[in-house]
Amino acid sequence: MVRRPSAFARARQAIARAIAPEAVRRFDGAAGGRRWDRGAHFGTVSTEALAAAGPMRSRARYFYNNNAHARSGVEALVTHLVGTGISPASKAANTDARTALGAAWATWQNVADADGRTDLAGVVALAVHGMIVDGDSLLHLVQTPRGLRVRAIPAEQLDEAKTADLGDGRYIVGGVEFAADGTRAAYWILPVKPTQTAITYAPSIRIPASDVLHLCAPVGIGQVRGVSWLAPVLLRLAEVDGLEDALLTGFKVAALHAGFLIDQNGTSEVPYEGDQQGSILTSGLEPGTLKRLPPGMDV
Repeated sequence: MVRRPSAFARARQAIARAIAPEAVRRFDGAAGGRRWDRGAHFGTVSTEALAAAGPMRSRARYFYNNNAHARSGVEALVTHLVGTGISPASKAANTDARTALGAAWATWQNVADADGRTDLAGVVALAVHGMIVDGDSLLHLVQTPRGLRVRAIPAEQLDEAKTADLGDGRYIVGGVEFAADGTRAAYWILPVKPTQTAITYAPSIRIPASDVLHLCAPVGIGQVRGVSWLAPVLLRLAEVDGLEDALLTGFKVAALHAGFLIDQNGTSEVPYEGDQQGSILTSGLEPGTLKRLPPGMDV
Protein backbone atom coordinates (compact mmCIF):
# COMPACT_ATOMS: atom_id res chain seq x y z
CA MET A 1 0.00 0.00 0.00
CA VAL A 2 1.36 3.43 -0.97
CA ARG A 3 1.14 6.01 1.75
CA ARG A 4 0.11 9.47 0.71
CA PRO A 5 2.12 12.37 2.16
CA SER A 6 0.45 14.14 4.99
CA ALA A 7 -1.13 17.54 4.61
CA PHE A 8 1.82 19.08 6.45
CA ALA A 9 4.32 17.45 4.10
CA ARG A 10 2.39 18.60 1.05
CA ALA A 11 2.25 22.15 2.39
CA ARG A 12 5.98 22.14 3.08
CA GLN A 13 6.72 20.96 -0.48
CA ALA A 14 4.48 23.67 -1.92
CA ILE A 15 6.21 26.36 0.11
CA ALA A 16 9.65 25.05 -0.92
CA ARG A 17 8.67 25.18 -4.59
CA ALA A 18 7.32 28.71 -4.19
CA ILE A 19 10.43 30.15 -2.57
CA ALA A 20 12.99 28.19 -4.58
CA PRO A 21 15.10 30.41 -6.89
CA GLU A 22 13.94 30.26 -10.46
CA ALA A 23 16.54 29.12 -12.97
CA VAL A 24 17.21 31.95 -15.41
CA ARG A 25 19.13 31.67 -18.66
CA ARG A 26 20.90 34.99 -19.29
CA PHE A 27 24.09 36.91 -19.96
CA ASP A 28 25.15 38.92 -16.92
CA GLY A 29 26.27 41.65 -19.30
CA ALA A 30 22.65 42.05 -20.44
CA ALA A 31 21.13 41.86 -16.96
CA GLY A 32 19.80 44.79 -14.95
CA GLY A 33 20.28 45.77 -11.34
CA ARG A 34 22.24 48.27 -9.34
CA ARG A 35 25.54 47.19 -10.83
CA TRP A 36 24.39 48.64 -14.16
CA ASP A 37 23.05 51.93 -12.80
CA ARG A 38 25.40 53.85 -15.08
CA GLY A 39 23.19 52.86 -17.99
CA ALA A 40 26.06 51.78 -20.22
CA HIS A 41 24.86 51.11 -23.74
CA PHE A 42 26.22 51.32 -27.27
CA GLY A 43 24.43 51.48 -30.61
CA THR A 44 25.76 50.77 -34.07
CA VAL A 45 29.43 51.64 -34.41
CA SER A 46 28.97 54.00 -37.35
CA THR A 47 26.22 55.99 -35.61
CA GLU A 48 28.05 56.19 -32.30
CA ALA A 49 31.31 57.24 -33.97
CA LEU A 50 29.65 60.07 -35.90
CA ALA A 51 27.74 61.33 -32.86
CA ALA A 52 30.80 61.31 -30.60
CA ALA A 53 33.37 62.56 -33.13
CA GLY A 54 33.33 66.25 -32.19
CA PRO A 55 33.38 66.06 -28.36
CA MET A 56 35.77 63.12 -28.34
CA ARG A 57 38.19 64.79 -30.73
CA SER A 58 38.18 67.99 -28.66
CA ARG A 59 38.85 66.14 -25.40
CA ALA A 60 41.52 63.93 -26.93
CA ARG A 61 43.35 66.99 -28.25
CA TYR A 62 43.09 68.67 -24.85
CA PHE A 63 44.63 65.76 -22.99
CA TYR A 64 47.30 65.25 -25.64
CA ASN A 65 48.38 68.87 -25.18
CA ASN A 66 47.98 69.02 -21.39
CA ASN A 67 48.60 65.52 -20.02
CA ALA A 68 52.11 64.09 -20.03
CA HIS A 69 50.88 60.48 -20.02
CA ALA A 70 48.64 60.98 -23.05
CA ARG A 71 51.32 62.84 -24.98
CA SER A 72 53.96 60.22 -24.22
CA GLY A 73 51.68 57.40 -25.36
CA VAL A 74 50.71 59.13 -28.60
CA GLU A 75 54.30 60.05 -29.45
CA ALA A 76 55.44 56.48 -28.81
CA LEU A 77 52.74 55.12 -31.13
CA VAL A 78 53.63 57.59 -33.89
CA THR A 79 57.33 56.77 -33.57
CA HIS A 80 56.80 53.02 -33.76
CA LEU A 81 54.22 53.18 -36.57
CA VAL A 82 56.08 55.62 -38.82
CA GLY A 83 59.71 55.22 -37.86
CA THR A 84 61.95 56.86 -40.46
CA GLY A 85 59.24 56.74 -43.11
CA ILE A 86 58.49 54.60 -46.14
CA SER A 87 61.54 52.80 -47.54
CA PRO A 88 60.54 50.98 -50.74
CA ALA A 89 62.81 48.45 -52.42
CA SER A 90 62.62 48.05 -56.18
CA LYS A 91 62.30 44.52 -57.58
CA ALA A 92 63.58 45.48 -61.00
CA ALA A 93 66.00 42.91 -62.40
CA ASN A 94 68.29 45.56 -63.84
CA THR A 95 70.73 47.01 -61.32
CA ASP A 96 70.86 50.40 -63.02
CA ALA A 97 67.05 50.58 -63.01
CA ARG A 98 66.91 49.79 -59.30
CA THR A 99 69.49 52.47 -58.58
CA ALA A 100 67.65 55.03 -60.69
CA LEU A 101 64.31 54.24 -59.04
CA GLY A 102 65.83 54.49 -55.58
CA ALA A 103 67.39 57.85 -56.40
CA ALA A 104 64.13 59.14 -57.88
CA TRP A 105 62.21 58.10 -54.77
CA ALA A 106 64.74 59.72 -52.44
CA THR A 107 64.54 62.96 -54.42
CA TRP A 108 60.74 62.97 -54.52
CA GLN A 109 60.13 62.16 -50.85
CA ASN A 110 62.17 65.19 -49.83
CA VAL A 111 59.76 67.48 -51.71
CA ALA A 112 56.56 65.43 -51.34
CA ASP A 113 54.90 67.78 -48.85
CA ALA A 114 52.45 70.00 -50.73
CA ASP A 115 52.87 72.68 -48.06
CA GLY A 116 56.66 72.58 -48.31
CA ARG A 117 57.23 72.20 -44.56
CA THR A 118 58.58 68.67 -44.22
CA ASP A 119 59.32 65.51 -46.18
CA LEU A 120 57.15 62.48 -46.88
CA ALA A 121 57.94 60.89 -43.52
CA GLY A 122 56.85 64.09 -41.79
CA VAL A 123 53.54 64.18 -43.69
CA VAL A 124 52.87 60.53 -42.86
CA ALA A 125 53.70 61.19 -39.20
CA LEU A 126 51.21 64.07 -39.14
CA ALA A 127 48.53 61.85 -40.66
CA VAL A 128 49.20 59.00 -38.22
CA HIS A 129 49.17 61.46 -35.33
CA GLY A 130 45.77 62.71 -36.50
CA MET A 131 44.46 59.16 -36.79
CA ILE A 132 45.49 58.37 -33.21
CA VAL A 133 44.32 61.57 -31.52
CA ASP A 134 41.36 62.57 -33.73
CA GLY A 135 40.28 59.15 -34.90
CA ASP A 136 40.97 59.69 -38.58
CA SER A 137 42.90 61.89 -40.98
CA LEU A 138 43.30 62.32 -44.72
CA LEU A 139 46.14 62.51 -47.20
CA HIS A 140 45.26 64.36 -50.40
CA LEU A 141 47.31 63.43 -53.47
CA VAL A 142 47.70 66.68 -55.41
CA GLN A 143 48.95 66.96 -58.98
CA THR A 144 51.02 70.14 -59.38
CA PRO A 145 53.25 71.52 -62.16
CA ARG A 146 56.16 70.23 -60.08
CA GLY A 147 54.72 66.72 -59.93
CA LEU A 148 52.78 64.70 -57.36
CA ARG A 149 52.53 66.19 -53.88
CA VAL A 150 50.86 65.00 -50.66
CA ARG A 151 48.88 67.22 -48.29
CA ALA A 152 47.72 66.19 -44.80
CA ILE A 153 44.11 67.16 -44.01
CA PRO A 154 42.73 67.14 -40.43
CA ALA A 155 39.62 65.18 -39.51
CA GLU A 156 37.34 68.20 -39.06
CA GLN A 157 37.72 69.15 -42.73
CA LEU A 158 35.95 65.95 -43.76
CA ASP A 159 32.37 67.26 -43.65
CA GLU A 160 30.78 65.31 -40.78
CA ALA A 161 27.44 67.04 -41.33
CA LYS A 162 27.10 65.85 -44.92
CA THR A 163 24.90 62.76 -44.94
CA ALA A 164 22.46 62.19 -47.79
CA ASP A 165 20.81 59.63 -50.04
CA LEU A 166 21.90 60.27 -53.63
CA GLY A 167 19.60 57.72 -55.22
CA ASP A 168 20.41 54.67 -57.33
CA GLY A 169 22.03 53.07 -54.29
CA ARG A 170 24.55 55.88 -53.81
CA TYR A 171 24.76 57.72 -50.50
CA ILE A 172 26.93 59.94 -48.30
CA VAL A 173 27.71 59.27 -44.63
CA GLY A 174 29.73 61.75 -42.59
CA GLY A 175 31.31 63.30 -45.67
CA VAL A 176 32.20 59.96 -47.29
CA GLU A 177 30.39 59.16 -50.54
CA PHE A 178 29.69 55.54 -51.43
CA ALA A 179 28.91 54.05 -54.82
CA ALA A 180 26.03 51.65 -55.38
CA ASP A 181 28.34 48.67 -54.88
CA GLY A 182 29.43 49.95 -51.44
CA THR A 183 32.88 51.16 -52.45
CA ARG A 184 34.07 54.64 -51.53
CA ALA A 185 33.58 56.99 -54.45
CA ALA A 186 34.55 60.40 -53.05
CA TYR A 187 35.26 62.51 -50.00
CA TRP A 188 33.54 65.83 -49.29
CA ILE A 189 36.19 68.19 -47.93
CA LEU A 190 35.52 71.59 -46.39
CA PRO A 191 37.76 74.19 -48.11
CA VAL A 192 38.96 75.59 -44.80
CA LYS A 193 42.70 75.93 -44.41
CA PRO A 194 44.12 74.55 -41.14
CA THR A 195 46.13 77.78 -40.80
CA GLN A 196 43.01 79.99 -40.67
CA THR A 197 42.39 81.71 -37.35
CA ALA A 198 38.92 83.07 -38.16
CA ILE A 199 35.91 80.76 -38.42
CA THR A 200 34.43 80.79 -41.90
CA TYR A 201 32.06 78.56 -43.82
CA ALA A 202 32.03 77.35 -47.39
CA PRO A 203 30.31 74.32 -48.95
CA SER A 204 32.33 71.13 -48.96
CA ILE A 205 34.06 70.12 -52.18
CA ARG A 206 33.84 66.66 -53.73
CA ILE A 207 37.23 65.00 -54.19
CA PRO A 208 37.42 61.58 -55.89
CA ALA A 209 38.41 58.74 -53.61
CA SER A 210 41.28 57.88 -55.95
CA ASP A 211 42.97 61.13 -54.85
CA VAL A 212 42.48 60.63 -51.11
CA LEU A 213 43.96 58.27 -48.53
CA HIS A 214 41.71 57.95 -45.47
CA LEU A 215 43.55 56.83 -42.35
CA CYS A 216 41.44 55.29 -39.59
CA ALA A 217 41.36 52.12 -37.54
CA PRO A 218 37.78 50.77 -37.56
CA VAL A 219 36.58 49.16 -34.35
CA GLY A 220 33.51 47.59 -35.92
CA ILE A 221 31.91 46.48 -39.18
CA GLY A 222 30.28 49.30 -41.13
CA GLN A 223 32.21 52.07 -39.41
CA VAL A 224 32.72 55.06 -41.72
CA ARG A 225 34.58 57.57 -39.55
CA GLY A 226 37.32 56.84 -37.06
CA VAL A 227 37.32 56.98 -33.27
CA SER A 228 40.14 58.49 -31.22
CA TRP A 229 42.49 55.86 -29.86
CA LEU A 230 42.33 57.73 -26.54
CA ALA A 231 38.58 57.11 -26.24
CA PRO A 232 38.85 54.27 -23.67
CA VAL A 233 41.03 56.35 -21.33
CA LEU A 234 39.68 59.90 -21.69
CA LEU A 235 37.40 59.70 -18.65
CA ARG A 236 40.11 58.03 -16.57
CA LEU A 237 42.62 60.69 -17.65
CA ALA A 238 40.24 63.40 -16.44
CA GLU A 239 39.76 61.64 -13.10
CA VAL A 240 43.49 61.02 -12.62
CA ASP A 241 44.20 64.67 -13.44
CA GLY A 242 41.74 65.75 -10.76
CA LEU A 243 43.19 63.28 -8.27
CA GLU A 244 46.76 64.45 -8.90
CA ASP A 245 45.75 68.10 -8.52
CA ALA A 246 43.98 67.36 -5.23
CA LEU A 247 46.92 65.37 -3.86
CA LEU A 248 49.47 68.00 -4.86
CA THR A 249 47.39 70.77 -3.30
CA GLY A 250 47.04 68.74 -0.12
CA PHE A 251 50.79 68.18 0.11
CA LYS A 252 51.49 71.86 -0.52
CA VAL A 253 49.14 72.94 2.26
CA ALA A 254 50.53 70.30 4.62
CA ALA A 255 54.04 71.62 4.00
CA LEU A 256 53.13 75.13 5.20
CA HIS A 257 54.41 74.97 8.77
CA ALA A 258 53.39 78.45 9.87
CA GLY A 259 53.84 80.03 13.30
CA PHE A 260 51.60 82.71 14.79
CA LEU A 261 52.74 85.63 16.94
CA ILE A 262 50.29 86.80 19.59
CA ASP A 263 50.46 90.51 20.44
CA GLN A 264 48.79 90.54 23.84
CA ASN A 265 48.64 94.31 24.35
CA GLY A 266 49.03 95.65 20.80
CA THR A 267 52.20 97.64 21.54
CA SER A 268 54.94 95.32 20.27
CA GLU A 269 57.07 96.21 17.30
CA VAL A 270 56.61 94.08 14.19
CA PRO A 271 60.00 92.54 13.34
CA TYR A 272 58.80 90.79 10.18
CA GLU A 273 58.24 92.00 6.64
CA GLY A 274 54.77 92.38 5.20
CA ASP A 275 52.03 94.90 4.51
CA GLN A 276 50.89 96.59 7.72
CA GLN A 277 47.12 97.06 7.87
CA GLY A 278 46.28 98.50 11.24
CA SER A 279 47.56 96.02 13.79
CA ILE A 280 47.69 93.13 11.29
CA LEU A 281 50.76 92.13 9.31
CA THR A 282 49.58 90.75 5.99
CA SER A 283 51.98 88.39 4.22
CA GLY A 284 51.91 85.23 2.14
CA LEU A 285 51.61 81.78 3.64
CA GLU A 286 54.86 79.94 2.88
CA PRO A 287 56.89 77.25 4.64
CA GLY A 288 58.33 78.81 7.79
CA THR A 289 56.12 81.90 7.66
CA LEU A 290 55.31 83.63 10.96
CA LYS A 291 51.94 85.38 10.94
CA ARG A 292 51.08 88.08 13.46
CA LEU A 293 47.58 88.00 14.91
CA PRO A 294 45.72 91.12 16.06
CA PRO A 295 45.22 91.76 19.79
CA GLY A 296 42.61 89.55 21.38
CA MET A 297 43.12 86.63 18.99
CA ASP A 298 44.87 83.37 19.73
CA VAL A 299 45.53 80.02 18.01
